[in-house]
Amino acid sequence: MCFGLTQEVKTAYEYFGDVIKFDTTYLTNRYGMPFAPFVGVNHHGQSILLGAGLISSEDTSTFVWLFEAWLECMNGQAPEAIITDQDQTMKNAIQIGLYTERSFWVSVNLKGVFWAGMSTTQRSESMNAFFDEYVHSGTTLKEFVDQFDNALRKKVETEMTTDFQSCNQTIPCVSLFKIEKQVQLLYTNVKFKEVQAEVWGMLLCNPSLVSIEGSISTFDVFEEISTPNGQSKIVKYIVYFNEDECEVKCT
Repeated sequence: MCFGLTQEVKTAYEYFGDVIKFDTTYLTNRYGMPFAPFVGVNHHGQSILLGAGLISSEDTSTFVWLFEAWLECMNGQAPEAIITDQDQTMKNAIQIGLYTERSFWVSVNLKGVFWAGMSTTQRSESMNAFFDEYVHSGTTLKEFVDQFDNALRKKVETEMTTDFQSCNQTIPCVSLFKIEKQVQLLYTNVKFKEVQAEVWGMLLCNPSLVSIEGSISTFDVFEEISTPNGQSKIVKYIVYFNEDECEVKCT
Protein backbone atom coordinates (compact mmCIF):
# COMPACT_ATOMS: atom_id res chain seq x y z
CA MET A 1 0.00 0.00 0.00
CA CYS A 2 1.37 3.42 -1.03
CA PHE A 3 0.19 6.46 0.90
CA GLY A 4 1.06 10.03 1.85
CA LEU A 5 1.21 11.09 -1.80
CA THR A 6 -0.63 14.40 -1.41
CA GLN A 7 -0.29 17.28 -3.87
CA GLU A 8 2.05 19.00 -1.39
CA VAL A 9 4.30 15.95 -1.39
CA LYS A 10 4.29 15.78 -5.19
CA THR A 11 5.19 19.46 -5.38
CA ALA A 12 8.01 18.94 -2.87
CA TYR A 13 9.29 16.06 -4.99
CA GLU A 14 9.52 18.36 -8.03
CA TYR A 15 11.83 20.63 -6.06
CA PHE A 16 13.73 18.16 -3.89
CA GLY A 17 13.51 14.81 -5.68
CA ASP A 18 17.08 14.73 -7.00
CA VAL A 19 18.33 12.26 -4.41
CA ILE A 20 16.10 9.85 -2.47
CA LYS A 21 16.92 7.76 0.58
CA PHE A 22 14.90 4.54 0.84
CA ASP A 23 14.92 1.77 3.43
CA THR A 24 12.64 -0.45 5.50
CA THR A 25 14.70 -0.61 8.69
CA TYR A 26 12.53 1.62 10.86
CA LEU A 27 9.35 -0.23 11.78
CA THR A 28 7.39 -3.42 11.17
CA ASN A 29 3.82 -3.19 12.50
CA ARG A 30 1.72 -5.78 14.29
CA TYR A 31 0.62 -7.22 10.94
CA GLY A 32 4.20 -7.91 9.87
CA MET A 33 4.14 -5.11 7.29
CA PRO A 34 7.42 -3.16 7.06
CA PHE A 35 7.17 0.63 6.76
CA ALA A 36 9.05 1.90 3.69
CA PRO A 37 9.47 5.70 3.53
CA PHE A 38 10.97 7.71 0.66
CA VAL A 39 13.06 10.47 2.26
CA GLY A 40 14.45 13.61 0.64
CA VAL A 41 16.18 16.74 1.87
CA ASN A 42 14.81 20.26 1.44
CA HIS A 43 16.40 23.71 1.05
CA HIS A 44 16.92 23.98 4.82
CA GLY A 45 18.74 20.65 5.01
CA GLN A 46 15.71 19.08 6.73
CA SER A 47 14.63 15.50 6.06
CA ILE A 48 11.28 15.45 4.25
CA LEU A 49 8.81 12.69 3.42
CA LEU A 50 8.19 12.08 -0.26
CA GLY A 51 5.74 9.22 0.14
CA ALA A 52 5.82 5.84 1.84
CA GLY A 53 4.41 2.35 1.73
CA LEU A 54 3.43 -0.55 3.93
CA ILE A 55 4.56 -3.73 2.21
CA SER A 56 3.64 -7.36 2.79
CA SER A 57 7.17 -8.71 2.29
CA GLU A 58 10.69 -7.62 1.49
CA ASP A 59 11.35 -9.51 -1.73
CA THR A 60 12.42 -8.16 -5.11
CA SER A 61 8.97 -8.26 -6.73
CA THR A 62 7.40 -6.32 -3.84
CA PHE A 63 10.05 -3.62 -3.96
CA VAL A 64 9.70 -3.35 -7.75
CA TRP A 65 5.93 -2.90 -7.36
CA LEU A 66 6.44 -0.23 -4.70
CA PHE A 67 8.97 1.71 -6.80
CA GLU A 68 6.74 1.56 -9.87
CA ALA A 69 3.60 2.59 -7.93
CA TRP A 70 5.48 5.47 -6.29
CA LEU A 71 6.95 6.68 -9.59
CA GLU A 72 3.55 6.51 -11.27
CA CYS A 73 2.17 8.81 -8.58
CA MET A 74 5.13 11.11 -9.22
CA ASN A 75 4.20 11.34 -12.92
CA GLY A 76 6.95 8.91 -13.88
CA GLN A 77 9.73 11.32 -12.91
CA ALA A 78 12.54 9.16 -11.55
CA PRO A 79 15.06 10.61 -9.07
CA GLU A 80 18.58 11.25 -10.28
CA ALA A 81 19.87 8.94 -7.56
CA ILE A 82 18.38 6.57 -5.00
CA ILE A 83 20.34 5.51 -1.93
CA THR A 84 19.83 2.39 0.14
CA ASP A 85 22.08 0.67 2.65
CA GLN A 86 20.13 -2.57 2.52
CA ASP A 87 20.60 -6.02 1.04
CA GLN A 88 20.89 -7.32 -2.50
CA THR A 89 17.12 -7.91 -2.76
CA MET A 90 16.42 -4.19 -2.64
CA LYS A 91 19.35 -3.39 -4.92
CA ASN A 92 18.00 -5.88 -7.46
CA ALA A 93 14.62 -4.15 -7.30
CA ILE A 94 16.24 -0.76 -7.90
CA GLN A 95 18.06 -2.22 -10.89
CA ILE A 96 14.79 -3.51 -12.35
CA GLY A 97 12.52 -0.61 -11.44
CA LEU A 98 15.01 2.18 -12.16
CA TYR A 99 17.13 0.61 -14.88
CA THR A 100 17.29 3.77 -16.98
CA GLU A 101 18.89 5.56 -14.02
CA ARG A 102 21.58 2.89 -13.54
CA SER A 103 24.50 5.31 -13.98
CA PHE A 104 23.58 6.83 -10.62
CA TRP A 105 23.43 3.67 -8.51
CA VAL A 106 26.21 1.55 -10.02
CA SER A 107 28.97 2.02 -7.45
CA VAL A 108 31.76 2.55 -9.98
CA ASN A 109 29.98 5.69 -11.22
CA LEU A 110 29.45 7.32 -7.85
CA LYS A 111 32.76 9.13 -7.48
CA GLY A 112 32.29 12.88 -7.53
CA VAL A 113 28.48 12.66 -7.32
CA PHE A 114 26.71 15.27 -5.18
CA TRP A 115 24.47 13.44 -2.69
CA ALA A 116 22.84 16.43 -0.93
CA GLY A 117 24.19 15.14 2.39
CA MET A 118 22.29 11.86 2.07
CA SER A 119 24.97 9.25 1.47
CA THR A 120 24.96 8.09 5.09
CA THR A 121 22.32 6.65 7.42
CA GLN A 122 21.88 10.06 9.06
CA ARG A 123 18.73 10.87 7.07
CA SER A 124 17.05 7.61 8.00
CA GLU A 125 17.95 8.02 11.66
CA SER A 126 16.55 11.55 11.66
CA MET A 127 13.27 10.40 10.12
CA ASN A 128 13.05 7.42 12.47
CA ALA A 129 13.41 9.67 15.52
CA PHE A 130 10.71 11.94 14.11
CA PHE A 131 8.24 9.08 13.62
CA ASP A 132 8.79 7.84 17.17
CA GLU A 133 6.48 10.66 18.26
CA TYR A 134 3.61 9.27 16.18
CA VAL A 135 3.72 5.49 15.72
CA HIS A 136 5.06 2.27 17.22
CA SER A 137 4.95 -1.42 16.37
CA GLY A 138 1.58 -1.84 18.09
CA THR A 139 -0.17 0.92 16.14
CA THR A 140 -3.17 -0.38 14.18
CA LEU A 141 -3.31 0.03 10.42
CA LYS A 142 -5.97 2.76 10.56
CA GLU A 143 -4.11 4.59 13.32
CA PHE A 144 -0.92 4.29 11.32
CA VAL A 145 -2.40 5.99 8.25
CA ASP A 146 -3.97 8.74 10.39
CA GLN A 147 -0.75 9.32 12.30
CA PHE A 148 1.23 9.39 9.07
CA ASP A 149 -0.99 12.25 7.88
CA ASN A 150 -0.37 14.04 11.19
CA ALA A 151 3.36 13.54 10.75
CA LEU A 152 3.24 14.96 7.22
CA ARG A 153 1.30 17.97 8.48
CA LYS A 154 3.89 18.56 11.20
CA LYS A 155 6.70 18.38 8.67
CA VAL A 156 4.98 20.97 6.49
CA GLU A 157 4.42 23.27 9.47
CA THR A 158 8.08 22.99 10.49
CA GLU A 159 9.25 23.84 6.98
CA MET A 160 6.88 26.83 6.76
CA THR A 161 8.15 28.14 10.10
CA THR A 162 11.74 27.82 8.96
CA ASP A 163 10.85 29.50 5.65
CA PHE A 164 9.37 32.45 7.53
CA GLN A 165 12.41 32.79 9.79
CA SER A 166 14.78 32.58 6.85
CA CYS A 167 12.87 35.24 4.90
CA ASN A 168 12.76 37.63 7.86
CA GLN A 169 16.28 37.30 9.21
CA THR A 170 19.43 38.37 7.38
CA ILE A 171 22.76 36.90 8.40
CA PRO A 172 25.55 39.44 7.73
CA CYS A 173 28.40 38.57 5.37
CA VAL A 174 31.85 37.91 6.83
CA SER A 175 33.80 38.99 3.76
CA LEU A 176 33.70 41.35 0.78
CA PHE A 177 33.57 38.49 -1.73
CA LYS A 178 30.78 39.03 -4.25
CA ILE A 179 29.95 35.33 -4.28
CA GLU A 180 29.12 35.41 -0.56
CA LYS A 181 26.77 38.36 -1.12
CA GLN A 182 25.12 36.52 -4.00
CA VAL A 183 24.57 33.42 -1.88
CA GLN A 184 23.22 35.55 0.97
CA LEU A 185 20.47 36.81 -1.36
CA LEU A 186 19.59 33.43 -2.88
CA TYR A 187 20.09 30.74 -0.23
CA THR A 188 18.20 29.90 2.93
CA ASN A 189 19.91 30.88 6.17
CA VAL A 190 20.86 27.29 7.00
CA LYS A 191 22.59 26.81 3.66
CA PHE A 192 24.13 30.27 3.79
CA LYS A 193 25.78 29.38 7.10
CA GLU A 194 27.32 26.33 5.42
CA VAL A 195 28.73 28.57 2.69
CA GLN A 196 30.06 30.99 5.31
CA ALA A 197 31.95 28.13 6.95
CA GLU A 198 33.63 27.52 3.58
CA VAL A 199 34.38 31.26 3.26
CA TRP A 200 36.04 31.27 6.69
CA GLY A 201 38.09 28.26 5.62
CA MET A 202 39.14 30.08 2.47
CA LEU A 203 40.16 33.16 4.45
CA LEU A 204 42.43 30.98 6.58
CA CYS A 205 44.26 29.64 3.51
CA ASN A 206 47.44 31.20 2.13
CA PRO A 207 47.91 30.46 -1.62
CA SER A 208 51.20 30.87 -3.46
CA LEU A 209 51.62 30.60 -7.25
CA VAL A 210 54.29 28.01 -8.09
CA SER A 211 54.19 27.71 -11.88
CA ILE A 212 52.18 28.30 -15.05
CA GLU A 213 52.23 25.81 -17.91
CA GLY A 214 49.91 26.72 -20.74
CA SER A 215 46.43 27.15 -19.28
CA ILE A 216 47.27 25.30 -16.04
CA SER A 217 48.44 27.23 -12.99
CA THR A 218 49.86 25.38 -9.99
CA PHE A 219 49.51 26.76 -6.47
CA ASP A 220 50.79 25.75 -3.07
CA VAL A 221 48.03 26.37 -0.53
CA PHE A 222 48.80 26.38 3.18
CA GLU A 223 45.99 25.97 5.68
CA GLU A 224 46.06 26.18 9.46
CA ILE A 225 43.96 23.40 10.99
CA SER A 226 43.18 22.27 14.51
CA THR A 227 44.42 18.89 15.73
CA PRO A 228 42.51 16.55 18.11
CA ASN A 229 44.78 17.55 21.01
CA GLY A 230 43.80 21.22 20.68
CA GLN A 231 46.94 22.32 18.90
CA SER A 232 47.19 23.76 15.39
CA LYS A 233 49.36 22.87 12.42
CA ILE A 234 49.96 24.01 8.87
CA VAL A 235 48.91 21.65 6.08
CA LYS A 236 50.12 22.05 2.50
CA TYR A 237 47.94 21.29 -0.53
CA ILE A 238 48.78 21.47 -4.22
CA VAL A 239 46.06 23.06 -6.33
CA TYR A 240 45.83 23.01 -10.12
CA PHE A 241 43.69 25.55 -11.97
CA ASN A 242 42.85 24.95 -15.65
CA GLU A 243 41.80 28.33 -16.99
CA ASP A 244 40.51 26.99 -20.33
CA GLU A 245 38.22 24.42 -18.70
CA CYS A 246 37.54 26.51 -15.58
CA GLU A 247 38.42 23.45 -13.47
CA VAL A 248 40.17 23.26 -10.11
CA LYS A 249 41.77 20.12 -8.70
CA CYS A 250 43.33 19.77 -5.26
CA THR A 251 45.52 17.07 -3.71
